[in-house]
Amino acid sequence: GPVLIDVPRDVQCAECEFDEWPDLQKYIPEEKDVRFHTTRDEQAKLLDSTVNSILESKKPVLYVGGGANNIDSSKAIKDFLKLCPMPVVSSLMGIGCIPTEDELYAGMVGMHGSYSANRAM
Repeated sequence: GPVLIDVPRDVQCAECEFDEWPDLQKYIPEEKDVRFHTTRDEQAKLLDSTVNSILESKKPVLYVGGGANNIDSSKAIKDFLKLCPMPVVSSLMGIGCIPTEDELYAGMVGMHGSYSANRAM
């Protein structure tokens, strides 16, 4: 499933030495986007599988970003949370996807985020 890698600020700012530049070409993923290479039936099965995985999770958390910060996505998120209630955390650009006073909203994650949001992740 999805993975969040949060690199601490001291590591981001640290100087490092290495003998040669890594070959980044071997790290470029293949073009496989399920939205363009699957049928509607396959997408429905993937969605069902995703929902089942969430429902079976012990501590699910919904992480929303700027891509979800529009009226249609916001409504879809609220509808989804009615079916699958779980804590919601956001990136800076995701603030507002659901009302910040909503009982499920734990706050923004990251260095300038809230303690509760970072603990939820």
